[in-house]
Amino acid sequence: MRAESLPDSAVFLDTHCPLCDASTTAPVAEANKLVDAINWLNEELKLSTYARESFVGERRKLLNEIQKINEQLNRIQADIRPFDEEIERLETSKSINEQATKAKLRLEIAIQEQLEKPESELHEEERLLEKVVKENEKLLSSYQVKEKIYQLNENIDCKMCELGNNFDFEETYKPSKLRFDANTFDLWYQVDPRTRIYLRSMGSGANWLYSHLVLFMSLHYQFAAYSEKGCKIPPILFLDQPTQVYFPTSLDDADEFDAQALSTQVKRAAHVDADMSSVTNMFTQLAKFCAETGKSTGVTPQIIISDHADKLTLGEGYKFQDYVRATWRTRGFIADK
Repeated sequence: MRAESLPDSAVFLDTHCPLCDASTTAPVAEANKLVDAINWLNEELKLSTYARESFVGERRKLLNEIQKINEQLNRIQADIRPFDEEIERLETSKSINEQATKAKLRLEIAIQEQLEKPESELHEEERLLEKVVKENEKLLSSYQVKEKIYQLNENIDCKMCELGNNFDFEETYKPSKLRFDANTFDLWYQVDPRTRIYLRSMGSGANWLYSHLVLFMSLHYQFAAYSEKGCKIPPILFLDQPTQVYFPTSLDDADEFDAQALSTQVKRAAHVDADMSSVTNMFTQLAKFCAETGKSTGVTPQIIISDHADKLTLGEGYKFQDYVRATWRTRGFIADK
């Protein structure tokens, strides 16, 4: 349908019952609900900067599959080429029976030569390598790698569910049933034993943000918990502008953080209180996670956040200013001497 053929507006008139001639405004009410739903969807799409990025991984995967198929085609064409050449040669040379006899003789000679050959050093090396592989497989089996990865997956999933219930996911994804595969690095929401909703299909930018936060926090909890068992990954997490889902950084050029002004620019002034509540809760949960992980594992994770949100009022007794190490809103990233 061409753009100019679309209607620009619609007029709804009161309808009347054909029996009692009673007036009803039901169509107008339904139309208003539809308009509100469309406006909400448009705002969510504006806020989510990840929608188009979600297809980058899928595109890369498809390109890799296409490349593999092209390589297979090239190999098949290379295998077919000798047959085509042989067919062409047969068509231009002597009879098929004579050619078959010669081919049979050449094959018999080649087989006889192989039978008369002693085992080469290459064959001996092959047997040696096979022996080494079997020995290494036995050594690896003693470490119980599969069992430990399975247990690690269980620990990560359990921690994600625990942490996820503290963040402001959409109601569709409550309570938290996030799952992670340590082998494929897939992240999804488990609807039921047979249904998964992968991250790329989880809707708004807030769901994306909290899914990533919950996964990273769960992983860093494992790094801290396994530190005494030789884990070499330090539990240090760097986050850049996590609040931009609610308050886009590209619109903030003021001397101070002004949630109301930013919400007005993105037409979410009516939601500013809820958005601020989600932001302060996010920072509260991050501070709480570090403190509680330190108590339970003996290792306190370090979360470094660069963000434009400022002077927040955190919950559960945490004070925002206690965690601020530097500000550069007016002076720049590097202070003048």
